Amino acid sequence: MKYRYITILFLIGLIYGFTFAQTISKNLNRAGFISYQTLYNGQIVVPSGQETLSDIATWKDSITGKEYALICLVSGGNGSGVAVVDMTNPNTLIYIKTIRRPGQNSTNVPHDIKVYNDIAFIAQDWEDSYWVDLKDAVDNSTNPTAGYGSDFATSSRGHNLFINTEQELLFISTLRENQKIQVFDISNVPTGNPTFIGEIEISEILDHTASSHDLYAYKTSSTTGRVFDASLRGLTVSEYSWTGSIFKVTDQWVHQYNPYRGEDPSDFTRNVMPEKNRVLHTTWLNAAKDYLFTSDEQGGGLNSEPYWINPDSVNYKRGNYMYAWDISTIKPMADSNNFRYPIKQVYEVRENSVDGSFNSSNFSLLSSEKANSIHNIVTINDMSQETAFISYYTKGVRMLDVSDPLNMSELAFYDIPGVSQYIYPVFNGAWGIDPFLPSGNIAVSSSDGFYLFHKMGNFKGSIDVDTKWTPDVAINVLGDLTVDAFTTLTIEAGTVINVSPGAKIIIDGNLIVQ
Repeated sequence: MKYRYITILFLIGLIYGFTFAQTISKNLNRAGFISYQTLYNGQIVVPSGQETLSDIATWKDSITGKEYALICLVSGGNGSGVAVVDMTNPNTLIYIKTIRRPGQNSTNVPHDIKVYNDIAFIAQDWEDSYWVDLKDAVDNSTNPTAGYGSDFATSSRGHNLFINTEQELLFISTLRENQKIQVFDISNVPTGNPTFIGEIEISEILDHTASSHDLYAYKTSSTTGRVFDASLRGLTVSEYSWTGSIFKVTDQWVHQYNPYRGEDPSDFTRNVMPEKNRVLHTTWLNAAKDYLFTSDEQGGGLNSEPYWINPDSVNYKRGNYMYAWDISTIKPMADSNNFRYPIKQVYEVRENSVDGSFNSSNFSLLSSEKANSIHNIVTINDMSQETAFISYYTKGVRMLDVSDPLNMSELAFYDIPGVSQYIYPVFNGAWGIDPFLPSGNIAVSSSDGFYLFHKMGNFKGSIDVDTKWTPDVAINVLGDLTVDAFTTLTIEAGTVINVSPGAKIIIDGNLIVQ
């Protein structure tokens, strides 16, 4: 009887089109979800008055083959720490435990986490950074401090971590004025502790005391490397040498950021100084290391407060652009005002839109819409294309084809509704994103909880939000897939759908075929 109903609904969809359904997902299937209440394991957290989750990392246990998510809980109190979730079965996520630093409760507030060689390195804004042997941690599921190695920060706390795996160096930013980036040799962990080897000073930018935010570091030769730091109002680039015994900064320069430069670098008419609060948030290099991607993280959305003033005297407060910088010539010439600038404003999602807007209108079409701040960017190159994975706060998860940074296209997204009532209206939603699992699944930390998504284009289980399949991505139905009641699946013309033998697509909701 169900299949007869499906056939009728399918035909109605062909005839009438169902053009009014709201699509909040495109080519991306949510595999599993755990709410922040479960992750806090009984601690009362009220998101309207405090933060919930921050960054995230993933780890595969080489002994058991299980995949885990490691999620930073930042509310403070006895429930904070790093939540461990077993996601071996994507459709059945299991909270295991919360990792803590010994002796810490309310002040144990991790902000960032990175994993290397089965070791989790955890940065805390208000306490020392520390490391944990993850194999010991998961083997002792009832002990929150199992696997704890040692503290390793020196004079300051940690805001963001980056590991240059080629040289086994750990870089820690602090997001505090006049604090330097700390550098540690982690080649001897876990048999020994991280070894402090040096610091990187951040230059002042536009007469503003420098603060280091998010980092990206890589090796340029066997004994040299380069660090990109989003220093809030610009990019600080540092070159260093590392001989295995001596760390030394050999050169440094600053890209001073102007939001109106991008489409036409020769246009000097839009010299608008950004305010002293944060502008550039994160940095990430493409695989060829000739383009750098950055994001804004501004308090956009307060339309009554002017942030940038365009030549037409229309006030906008924006904070949601992704930028591309051509760094093939690593030290570009500055303009007459000592600005160095991104080549293009390449991507933004507006308050009242679902799809990304790929125009270079320099805010002329933004009207008075509330901004949606963009947070983190990471990329993966699988030889066929380079894909950027973006955690875009209230606009959820975004995936772009960035093989050609000047001609990007949006491949997939999953919007995260219902978080505007939380403590920070613009900075709610998707915070951290990790697409580096061997399974290809995508882990995301959000204000409302932990999301796990199937690899782009792979579907099974259920579709519980309005979803669109497009020709951008081949759709693979790997197992039984149910479109839930009150949910609409839209299939655009030209979409390729591969259904595994024995798998079924069951429509309990609506089906639109264009």
